[in-house]
Amino acid sequence: MKGEVAKIDFDVANGMPKDVKAVSVVPVSNEDGRVSILPSEYFIGDMEVGDVFSASFDVDTSELSAGDNRIAFKLAFRDINTDRIYETRGYEVHIEVKEPQKDALPAMSMSFVALPAILLSVIAVVWVRVKHRRNG
Repeated sequence: MKGEVAKIDFDVANGMPKDVKAVSVVPVSNEDGRVSILPSEYFIGDMEVGDVFSASFDVDTSELSAGDNRIAFKLAFRDINTDRIYETRGYEVHIEVKEPQKDALPAMSMSFVALPAILLSVIAVVWVRVKHRRNG
């Protein structure tokens, strides 16, 4: 739902034939700062061949439009031998944002509406019984 925080979890695997170092995942869709994505970078560190690590981001959906939204993440790492920095192209994650229903009252609001009606009904029944006893 729009306004909630969506959690994005994914695994990062070193599928290269050699170790890499200083691995990090960075959201690239948020370079304009329009959408709040935390953390701004998820640092994994050094990865050996075949290593798999998890990365997790929280996305505030308040500024996203209703419908399908795409958020891209890039992976940056250093070659263990040359110390050269590499970055992958953006990996897109799809988030479907739904608008809350405006005509439906929340459950708590319903209890505030129903409570006075119930109290009035109870008072009316008690009043009718008391009046019936006085007249009868």
